[in-house]
Amino acid sequence: MISMFTSISFERNFGCMDSFSHSFTDVCKDVLLIPKELVNVSIRVGKLKETFKIYVNQWDSFDVVLQRDPFQNCYFITDGWEKVVHYMGMQTGIVLVLRYVADYIFLLSAFDLNGCDIVAPNPMTVR
Repeated sequence: MISMFTSISFERNFGCMDSFSHSFTDVCKDVLLIPKELVNVSIRVGKLKETFKIYVNQWDSFDVVLQRDPFQNCYFITDGWEKVVHYMGMQTGIVLVLRYVADYIFLLSAFDLNGCDIVAPNPMTVR
């Protein structure tokens, strides 16, 4: 696996989109660590009191909460994250890419160990 995917990676793209990647582990099942730079530069700390949405495809989104851990001076995606994990069937080793595209909105992409997209199920085709 490419070393850039072994930990958090943060990318600032000229103000139009901010993203980060994370290698999924068992620690990520309940909360997901997000870069401080993303919160400080793009999201802004004042917005942390609001609910955010994570879109996993065009038709499904989940409400999540971003919280600051004052003891470790870091930020996490918490309440609601476990629903995203369950819905996507996330397993250790997959790579998550979250893009902050607008106020309170993230887009989630997930890739398996071969680099292939993990596609969220369409509820209209799942029976």
